[in-house]
Amino acid sequence: MICPYCGEELKDTTQEFCESCGSKIATDSEVSTPHATPISPKKLEKITGPAGPLSKRSLVFGIASVTIAVANYFLFFVFYIIFGMIGLTLQIVVLLLGVILGISSRKNSNKAGRLEPKNNLEKVGSVFSIIGAIINGIWLFIMTGYFIVFYLI
Repeated sequence: MICPYCGEELKDTTQEFCESCGSKIATDSEVSTPHATPISPKKLEKITGPAGPLSKRSLVFGIASVTIAVANYFLFFVFYIIFGMIGLTLQIVVLLLGVILGISSRKNSNKAGRLEPKNNLEKVGSVFSIIGAIINGIWLFIMTGYFIVFYLI
């Protein structure tokens, strides 16, 4: 047996101390088995980079959703006065499209957040998607109520 501290050969395997350096020699019964220490994984920060196709699609769908909501606000009476019930029905269909675009933009934004580098287009698209979906949903609720009250009751 060899001393783990100084490398001197020990005369007796039952020695408790090294004659050369005086270090205590651990016997087999004293040697403890190493315990695994759990290491928590560190959260990796995403690298910023150019916008990918999902981020661009998220931005385009979000802007389209907000545009539909704003256009509906200004064109409500024009459609209603000129086309009557058909115009109101057309507006409800367009508002449904706006809600669908807002939700689709949000899904693309989530997917872009997982798969693409961090970029501003994804963030802006996410904000536009939320705003567009909420405003279109409110308008859809109002238009559907208006349609039910004036045409179905």
